[in-house]
Amino acid sequence: MLLYPEKESRKAETPKFGKGEAKDLVSFLNFCKKFSSNLDETLIKKAFQYNVEANKNLYRKSGDPFYTHPLEVAAFLIENIMFDNEMIVAALLHDVIGKNEFYKLEDIETEFGNVISLIVDNVQRITNLERREIGNIEYFRRLMLALTTDIRIIFIKIADRYHDMKTISYLLPETQRKIAEDTMQIYVPLAHRFGLYLIKSELEDLSFKVLDKENYEKIVHKLKMTKKERDEYLRNFAKPIIERLKEMRELNENNINFEVHGRVKHIYSIYNKTLLRGKPIEELYDLIGLRIILDTEEESYCEMVMNEIKHIYPYIPETYKDYIKNPKPNGYKSIHCAFIGERDEKVEIQVRTMKMHSVAEKGIAAHYHYKSGFITVDTIFNDPQIEEWANDIRDLLARKEEIPLEKLMESFKYDIFSDEIYVLTPKQEIKILPKNATVLDFAYSVHTDVGNRCAGAKINGKIQNIFTSLKNGDVVEIILGENLEPELSWIDKVITPKAKHSIIKYYKQKRAEKQTQGKELFDEIIEKHNLNQHRSLVLNKCLELLKYSNSDEFYLELFKDKELQEIVDLLVSYLKQNNFKFSFNLQKHSKSLKRILNFAERRVLIGNKAFVINLASCCSPVRGDDTVAFTKLGNVYIHRADCKHSKYEFANIETRRIDFSWDIINYDIFDMGLKFTYHSFDEIFSLVERAIEGRNDVQIYKLVKEDNGLENKVLKLFLKVKNNSIQKKIEEILQEKKVPIKITRIGIEEA
Repeated sequence: MLLYPEKESRKAETPKFGKGEAKDLVSFLNFCKKFSSNLDETLIKKAFQYNVEANKNLYRKSGDPFYTHPLEVAAFLIENIMFDNEMIVAALLHDVIGKNEFYKLEDIETEFGNVISLIVDNVQRITNLERREIGNIEYFRRLMLALTTDIRIIFIKIADRYHDMKTISYLLPETQRKIAEDTMQIYVPLAHRFGLYLIKSELEDLSFKVLDKENYEKIVHKLKMTKKERDEYLRNFAKPIIERLKEMRELNENNINFEVHGRVKHIYSIYNKTLLRGKPIEELYDLIGLRIILDTEEESYCEMVMNEIKHIYPYIPETYKDYIKNPKPNGYKSIHCAFIGERDEKVEIQVRTMKMHSVAEKGIAAHYHYKSGFITVDTIFNDPQIEEWANDIRDLLARKEEIPLEKLMESFKYDIFSDEIYVLTPKQEIKILPKNATVLDFAYSVHTDVGNRCAGAKINGKIQNIFTSLKNGDVVEIILGENLEPELSWIDKVITPKAKHSIIKYYKQKRAEKQTQGKELFDEIIEKHNLNQHRSLVLNKCLELLKYSNSDEFYLELFKDKELQEIVDLLVSYLKQNNFKFSFNLQKHSKSLKRILNFAERRVLIGNKAFVINLASCCSPVRGDDTVAFTKLGNVYIHRADCKHSKYEFANIETRRIDFSWDIINYDIFDMGLKFTYHSFDEIFSLVERAIEGRNDVQIYKLVKEDNGLENKVLKLFLKVKNNSIQKKIEEILQEKKVPIKITRIGIEEA
């Protein structure tokens, strides 16, 4: 506590809640006004009412109405940390979600905005995690910090935990112990990191009372004064020292200002001290103390001040420690000495400069480690980046003034987990995944077979698909499907190396199995035609005629493609009958052989892989048209670029768009559909006859008239063409004659 110089205090008596909703609202608003000049009273009232309605008829174990808990949390934040409208509103709402079906996170976002809803959401996520039995406490620390997207989340949780600890006696003993252990391991180091030393000490004492009640009561019994009495004793002890320093010539002549801070050791701190020094309480001389901080860089003034105090109170020579001349190994500097006050009470005084104090509080000399018996050396709380971030927050809080939100958020540089997320299994095992990891990534992190059979997941109880991105704190339960297997396209959807490797491994394994089965099918065809001794010759002919670069690709497609199986059977039969020779002259051969040749003609090489060309019947593309092309299961599907159906190919995860050129097409005759709309069939016929006159590259094979008695007639014309030049010719004639006939391309499926 600051004893000198005295600053204008904003101290206000904390309201006692539970006197009724109307009275509690008035008390709370009056309390807020004493701490803030920019109170958003309308917003606070709205949040207060939300809290009251959501917690109506609910009571804590203590018997208090539940709505008073968020009020206590908000009041604690205002009095002990800072006032901020959004933080106070979020504190009032932090227990609203899940109380009943009428209050959801979406409602909070609608009513109070995105910032407040995000704070409430992450506070709720941390609270839900606290209720689970997470075995690895260090993972819990990391997960909690990863959920801290806004520093106000941690402040609300510290205040929430403080009030829970104040009312912990109403809970079952085993519940008390778990909460107290979590407080020591999570909230005590957090409060210390942010310079909330009084809160940290009180949390320690409250937890210590639960975890080691016997030693707690022993220390309380041995202390001569209560904490309140010790605070008062310290104020009286400091008065003559302050007056002496105000008149000290060396300080006045050199314009050196000073601060005097009082410190009363808490129960847990005293307990640690007895363990550390191996002494009984009666022999400790620093249960209460003063810290004098000089605003100068000249270290010699520290000794002058200490000598001046020796003229006021008797000192204990063996307690004099000069850590300025002999700094501690960690860089700590200060002068310590214990003095004897009234009633023979011992008081330790420390004198240091501002620079020494800064090093002691923030730097490597911070006495955090030895006081944190519950914290391991390698905890994330000891990470240098965490320390730097916490220092920035601590500096802002130390100003004891209203902090502009933008300034507070400027200090929020904490991004050590920006590339990671922490997700839980239903059994509370934490999985660390890269940011933007999906349900499928999570499934493969659990087990390869789980990933292979993943059909979706329940994320926090809601069913989601396999490509849903996960967030910190999500509890994920994988839904397994029957007869499912990975798809190669999944590789582009997952981001973890394990998931990608597992999918590729599965694909290669299944591909090998399918190739083996395709080989067995080919052997069955060979055996059926009694050509076992000519197997290699027949296989090479099949690969050559059907444009396969290797036998593995051939076997794979043979297993998957029923039409290919029929074609190969026909081809083997033909080769046997014609002494393994093959003619491409369609005029001389049977219907079955024409089918073989047509199939072979549709196969094209793209890169080093053969595909079967399929011209979409919905839009009848012909040579010269602008197109889009997709591959799927060994086939290429070609649409006109303006075809509305092509977008459905995009939506299919099994398809992949490729570059396409008409040059790879082996055949010359295409089907084209044209639709004409005009009020006279005769004029349409006349136009078409003129366009095809003298041309041997166009053949009309079907036309359909549609006359529904309305003004315009419809003629559908189906042609065999070599390219799209006939359509261009017709459009030229229309433009030349200025005939308003509407012409559009249609698919041959309409024939």
